[in-house]
Amino acid sequence: MQGQSYFQLISPLIFLVFSCGFIVLWHFARDIVALRVFAVSYFLGACGLLGDFLRPLMGVDVAIFTVNPLYIATAVTFSGAMFLFYRRRAPWRILAAIGLAMFAAMAWFRLGVDSISVRTLIMNGGGFVLFAYPAYALRREMMRSVDRVLQALVFLNGLQLLLRTLVIIWYEGDTLTSANYAESLAAMTFQLSVSFAALAIAVNLFVMFGMEIVSGITETSHTDPLTGVFNRRGFDARIGEYAGEGLSGNHAVIVADIDRFKSINDRFG
Repeated sequence: MQGQSYFQLISPLIFLVFSCGFIVLWHFARDIVALRVFAVSYFLGACGLLGDFLRPLMGVDVAIFTVNPLYIATAVTFSGAMFLFYRRRAPWRILAAIGLAMFAAMAWFRLGVDSISVRTLIMNGGGFVLFAYPAYALRREMMRSVDRVLQALVFLNGLQLLLRTLVIIWYEGDTLTSANYAESLAAMTFQLSVSFAALAIAVNLFVMFGMEIVSGITETSHTDPLTGVFNRRGFDARIGEYAGEGLSGNHAVIVADIDRFKSINDRFG
C-alpha cells in the first residue's frame, strides 16, 4: 500500500460506527423502518471506503467492479431510506434504474472505451442525482428546521460530488490513470469530503430520530394504549392549555375511568 496511510481507515470507521448507531436506535424504535436502511447504507459506505483503501492490493478491474457498485448501493439505499422515513415507502424501481444506469455507463467506459475521467464523472454525477432526488422530491414533507438542515446537507453533499469532480478532472485529468488513482488527488479529496458529509448528515439524523423517539414516548405516556384517549397524565398536561385558550362557545370535558371499565369488562364480559 505505497503512499497510503492507515489514517485513511478513519473514513470507513466513521461509516461503520454510525451504521452500528442506527442499529442501536432501531432497537428502541422498531417502527421506524428507515433506521435499518440507513444502517445498511452506512455499512455499504464503510465497505466501499475500505475497498478504496485496499485498492492497491486488487487488480484494476476487480477494484473497479467491486468498489464502485458498493458506492452506488450506498447512495441508492440512503435515498431510499429518506423516502421511507418521510413517505413510508420508497421509489425503489426509480432508484434501482438510476443505479443500474450508472453501473452500465461506468462498465462501458472501462470495457468499451476506457476513460477513468469519464468513469469518475459518471459515478460522482450519478451520486449527485441520487442525493438531489430525495432532497427535491421530499421538499414538502421536510418542513421542520431539522428537516431543512438535513435537506441542505444532503443536497450540498451531492453538489460537492459533482463540482469537486469537475475541478479535479480539469486539474489532473491528463495524468489520472487507473494505476495511480488510489494515490491521486481525486481519491483523497473524495474520501475526505464524503467522510465530513457523512458525519454531518449522521449527526443530523441522530438528532432527528431522537426527536421522533422522544415524541413517541411522550405521546404514549399521555394516551391510553387501547383507546388512544388521554390518560390522567395527558389530561393534566392539556386541560390547562384548553382552559386558557378562551375559545367562544360551549365546551364539555368527559372524564372516564377506562381502567375501571376494562377491569369490569375483563371480569364480567
